[in-house]
Amino acid sequence: RVECLKRRLKKLVVARNWKDLHTTQARPLEYGLWQRRARKLLALRKAEVKSRSLQLGVSLDYVFGKLEDIYKEKAQQAEWRADVFGPTTRSGFFVRVRNSGDAIDPVS
Repeated sequence: RVECLKRRLKKLVVARNWKDLHTTQARPLEYGLWQRRARKLLALRKAEVKSRSLQLGVSLDYVFGKLEDIYKEKAQQAEWRADVFGPTTRSGFFVRVRNSGDAIDPVS
């Protein structure tokens, strides 16, 4: 059972599925006598991911707790445009147009 947990945690990390990794728990009914080992394994994997995220300058607490709210607030404030690649902010739209070599209509 613990080996299945190891494989599952490895798949979550490889897939960068941080939300599922963060919510994974080692429950007594699932792991029985191996619960302590499963909890230790889970804690080690979460600590490893947290260490990597802090090296990148972004904590998991920030990503799970604050990033979504900040994104929603900023998305409402941004001026959005649509092009063949889908919706983008005004500045992103100008970058795409500049890189493609097309002329920009300053009115739109």
